[in-house]
Amino acid sequence: FITDTEGHFPSFEQSIKRSKVVHFDAQGRLDFKPSVRNPYFIFGGDLTDRAPGDIPLTEMLLDFKQRHQDRVFLLVGNREGGKSRFF
Repeated sequence: FITDTEGHFPSFEQSIKRSKVVHFDAQGRLDFKPSVRNPYFIFGGDLTDRAPGDIPLTEMLLDFKQRHQDRVFLLVGNREGGKSRFF
């Protein structure tokens, strides 16, 4: 579970490096570690905040979700929920 990155890619990257479940693969994509059985990933929202990492983080999480639809969950935080473009 990771939440509240608010577009700060370095913080997100540090969380991934400390994770026992996910990692960056050889192509730099977010992925599950092969050694983990039945992994899940939940992003708790507040992904963006008009920061330089907004688009790269969004693209990375959407790619991860598309590749693991039944194991990756992207929740809407108050920052996303308050923006009409997400409705």
